[in-house]
Amino acid sequence: MNRSSGKVAVDRSIGLADRQQLFPWRPKWAPYDAKGIVMCAAAAALMMAYTVTLATSGGYAWVATVLVFGALNFYKLQFLVNPPPASPGSGSNRAGSGVTVTNLIRSAGLAAGAGTTGMLLFWTLPDALVGALGKTLPAAMAKAQWLIIQLGTCLSCFIVSAYYR
Repeated sequence: MNRSSGKVAVDRSIGLADRQQLFPWRPKWAPYDAKGIVMCAAAAALMMAYTVTLATSGGYAWVATVLVFGALNFYKLQFLVNPPPASPGSGSNRAGSGVTVTNLIRSAGLAAGAGTTGMLLFWTLPDALVGALGKTLPAAMAKAQWLIIQLGTCLSCFIVSAYYR
């Protein structure tokens, strides 16, 4: 039941308040086509290969993954939300540049949010859970910390880039 039902007279803006989106900037479902999903999977596999081949990749691989998936998100958003064409005779396209900046900010936010979520789910939460139980992680997991973080980051970035905008 919302505010617009019943016999109580309310202002139109109040009656429609229940239908407003709470977070209009949240990720929205927009799956890539098959070629785009393969492109995202290849990027995730390449970033994992980069982490595995370099013993000292550390945080650089995480940053590189977020940058690569930020670029993939931007590429996808530029096709989904096209900037309007410039009017003939005008030197600049202010409306188009606004859409491009919005796409840049949104793609960077999607990639950084997905990367942070992957790190949280694959390393921070398990480490906190083990610490809360009064135990420690096995030495093999501690040595493979960045590999585990990178696995979570690649998986979450792949899911977000392939299926959301």
